[in-house]
Amino acid sequence: MARPLRIEFCGALYHVMSRGNEQRPIVRDQTDRHKRLDWLRRRLSDRPAERGTPQLQRLRERPPLERILQAVARKFGYAEPPWSSGRRSEDAASAVAAFVARRRFGYPAKAVAEALGYADAGGVTHAIRRIESAADALKKTVDEVERTLR
Repeated sequence: MARPLRIEFCGALYHVMSRGNEQRPIVRDQTDRHKRLDWLRRRLSDRPAERGTPQLQRLRERPPLERILQAVARKFGYAEPPWSSGRRSEDAASAVAAFVARRRFGYPAKAVAEALGYADAGGVTHAIRRIESAADALKKTVDEVERTLR
């Protein structure tokens, strides 16, 4: 029995297959993989971000993690980012940096934790919760930092 026809319409999101027919790879090598991801990024660049598909955030064009840290540092009055690997910080600025990098630009928690000096990805999760439960003024700061990075 044939499967039902797929419903198609303009602007819809469809599942991207990870394997081809007979479970063969859909990319030949890393160069081909990067070409395919660049193609997807270009297609996503004119679409608004959607909360229902957070995994697409990782495919969008995003600023380098170092640039995010610099933007947050400037917003909080630091000349240079005060965070580094092995140097833990619990200030609001590091929480904003974690939130912007992870939630708004889709960086992996492990990379954010390393950049901010957290012991592990759990520190990033804790920082994100701090921002999500923070006062409106801090959320406004997050939005302002994000706007400077777009």
